[in-house]
Amino acid sequence: MIVGLATTAAFVAGVIYFQAVFAGQTGVCAELGPGDHDGAFGTFTCPEN
Repeated sequence: MIVGLATTAAFVAGVIYFQAVFAGQTGVCAELGPGDHDGAFGTFTCPEN
């Protein structure tokens, strides 16, 4: 039961983390515009709208 709760908590934390990362890149793209940009964690591409 403890392992199941820990696994569920880790999964929920992972989902929240990836949503925050996605929202952060969306915010950067809103500021920088479309194209390729170098960030702290590598190069990422912002789509053209």
